[in-house]
Amino acid sequence: MKKLIAICMLLIVPVLVFALPGVKPKTAVWNENTETDLAGYFVYWGTPGSFNNTDKVDVGNVTSYDLEGIPGPQITLTAYDTSMNESEFADPVPLDGTAPAKPSSLSVIPTPSP
Repeated sequence: MKKLIAICMLLIVPVLVFALPGVKPKTAVWNENTETDLAGYFVYWGTPGSFNNTDKVDVGNVTSYDLEGIPGPQITLTAYDTSMNESEFADPVPLDGTAPAKPSSLSVIPTPSP
């Protein structure tokens, strides 16, 4: 589990942050965890300290997720392996279009309009 946590925190690094005032983010994007026993990711919503098992979605083994319907005000990410060991939370990212206070392990970008 400690290996999973350490590697997740090192490998789930910032991709891009497009924080445009007034633009509601639509898609979360992150770098892939490359552990061989990776099973997927959980996206949590709420505020730091209040992220819990009822306010999360299992997004599977993908590296992006459409945030439509996620109430926020912030999201975070964890990785889990085939034994259901879960990593620590990535740095939370706000959904109101403002940039995070510091670099984050999870990025939020707006979905382009068709």
